[in-house]
Amino acid sequence: MRDRYNRQPDYLRLSVTDKCNLRCRYCMPHGVACRLQHKDVLSFEETERLLGILVSLGIKKVRITGGEPLVRRGVTTLIKHIREMQGIEHISLTTNGVLLLEKLPALMDAGIDDINISLDTLDREIFRSITGSDELPRVLAGMDRAYEAGIPLKINCVPIRGINDREMADIAAIARDRRIDVRFIELMPLGEGAGYKGVMQSEIMKQIEKSWGRMIPCEDAGICRGVNDSGNRGGTNNAESSSTEGNTDNTNSVENAGTEGNTDSANSVENAGTAGNTDSANSVENVGTAGNTDSANSVENAETAGNKGTGEGPAVYYNIEGFKGRIGFISPISHRFCESCNRLRLTHEGFLKLCLYHKDGVDLRTPMREGADDDTLRAMIDDAVTAKPREHGFTDNTADIEKRSMNEIGG
Repeated sequence: MRDRYNRQPDYLRLSVTDKCNLRCRYCMPHGVACRLQHKDVLSFEETERLLGILVSLGIKKVRITGGEPLVRRGVTTLIKHIREMQGIEHISLTTNGVLLLEKLPALMDAGIDDINISLDTLDREIFRSITGSDELPRVLAGMDRAYEAGIPLKINCVPIRGINDREMADIAAIARDRRIDVRFIELMPLGEGAGYKGVMQSEIMKQIEKSWGRMIPCEDAGICRGVNDSGNRGGTNNAESSSTEGNTDNTNSVENAGTEGNTDSANSVENAGTAGNTDSANSVENVGTAGNTDSANSVENAETAGNKGTGEGPAVYYNIEGFKGRIGFISPISHRFCESCNRLRLTHEGFLKLCLYHKDGVDLRTPMREGADDDTLRAMIDDAVTAKPREHGFTDNTADIEKRSMNEIGG
């Protein structure tokens, strides 16, 4: 399966619902209703069938998305079935974290490989303002428990002008004492998000470097301490003893992950709000001068660097001296990465999207329910992928822009 630009998609973002238990103002604010009826949504049996065909065409990695995927009943069973599919090498989940604490044992039993948590603020009032809910303590408790259990974690933060744009250094500090990757994602002008202004990568980098010192592109540092590295994969003890083999006993890990979830957000991210610590310890050896606060110069030289060759998708990663985790950027507006795009999206209503920006794709639900066999569906997918657009048009405002919101597309 290749497109006309010789790109070979091997990564599928699989949406299982358009429903969500938060009402984020740039995605699905109050007053925006889910438009689909139950009959419009793929059953898990239909989802598994389409995924099996996609795997036969070269899909190897799957990320479960929504809406909020954990609100859909039975999603952990679906994850377990996907994990058992021959040809699947990696299965991940993106969640807002509200249900993570209670769903974590089932997710680990299903064989989840890593989890991304969407977290735009560490301020409880701002969280309430963004999401319409007072669930920050619950999210942080889920993050704590997952980390303690050894699940590789990534934090996804969308900086929005005038809302959370002064918190970037504090959010980055989550990676200071834990092997968690913190990624900043430029706001994409889709759906409700088109009414807000995002913050570009260069500005975020300057803010972080002002507080924490020089950001070293992973390729320049010669190391990348990512959450998917071999050996330890997180957890309190693992992060402190980096030479110890990673604990793969997930059952014991989650059972011994601590007492009931800590809902004190101040304790959940220790020292996350403390800026300017120059005690680098020995976390990063020989990666350059410590404590460089000349962020403008550093950003100019490093902004387009990183680790694009690591196979981790569009994120570009940096190390900061003294940090155990990495800082990453996904910057589709200021640093277009379409030439290396390897992803497809399958929505919860069975529509195969070829590009996040473009509305084009192919409806697979209708022919499947009308009796199309696997070979017919496989040919439809292959033909659609051949026509995958060369690049997005977020800066061009072309006519075929996707009009649906992210919860409908699949985040």
